[in-house]
Amino acid sequence: MENIKQAFSFEGTATRSEYWAVMLSIVAATVVVLLVFMPAMETGNPSALSAILFLAGVVAAVWAQTATVVRRLRDCGLNVWWVLATFIPQVNIIPIIVFGCLATKKGE
Repeated sequence: MENIKQAFSFEGTATRSEYWAVMLSIVAATVVVLLVFMPAMETGNPSALSAILFLAGVVAAVWAQTATVVRRLRDCGLNVWWVLATFIPQVNIIPIIVFGCLATKKGE
């Protein structure tokens, strides 16, 4: 339970393994959400409950990804404003992979 709480926290740092665990979990959750909600969306008449649950899933995924990237950037010794690079459509996968591959910055 502590790991889940940490995925949504902006405090501290994230190691490479923590970072990739959260990113892969988000991808897996996205696939599940799409498989569950896509039939409702294709009918053109999704229920209000399914729309709210879908929106809640999207918000949770974006929050967890942003928090984890910020913590990873701190671990790498980079400015946390680099998190904005992950919001650029079509190229956001590049900084996500790069941030996950960077080594931890050694303490002064």
